[in-house]
Amino acid sequence: AAVEAAAAAGLPGPAAVGPQFSLARPARPVWPGTTFLTDAEEVHQYQRHGLAILCWEVLGKGLLANPSQWSDEEETAPREESVEREEEARRGDWENLTGDAFRDFRVKGAYVTQENFQRRQKAIRLASQKGESLARVAVSYVLSQGPNFFAIVGPRSVAHFLEILPKLGALPLPLTREELQSMNLD
Repeated sequence: AAVEAAAAAGLPGPAAVGPQFSLARPARPVWPGTTFLTDAEEVHQYQRHGLAILCWEVLGKGLLANPSQWSDEEETAPREESVEREEEARRGDWENLTGDAFRDFRVKGAYVTQENFQRRQKAIRLASQKGESLARVAVSYVLSQGPNFFAIVGPRSVAHFLEILPKLGALPLPLTREELQSMNLD
């Protein structure tokens, strides 16, 4: 829509978009008002207009950086239709959530799903076969989607960034079409 609006106004169009995108797919928006790139037609439109796709949360809030981040025994994310009722029921508590409690509520509610644990297990197996880290496979998954895909890695602190940096190696790790498809559940 922005490309068409700019053209209609005689202005240059956007050069990039910044969707949330990774191998881990949120069951609901992680942050209020955000969306997640899943639609192949949307990707095609971006590519057709030559837009760079600057993907954020490529490590799924740590799920794809640390093989032991959360366990598949943890309570999985609530279904989309129950999220509003859950938040309404917790309204008093919800408004009082701050810092890590707020982050954990949003992040776990989005990423802690059986499907994401399955995707992570497949990526762990591929990383093991290639002698690479889970984080490098996860970032390479995003970068392998096309030449206009870019990955934004956003750790919570400088210390965390320095911890993850060696795991990323020289990017991207070449992944075949078969390897990419093997990690998807679609």
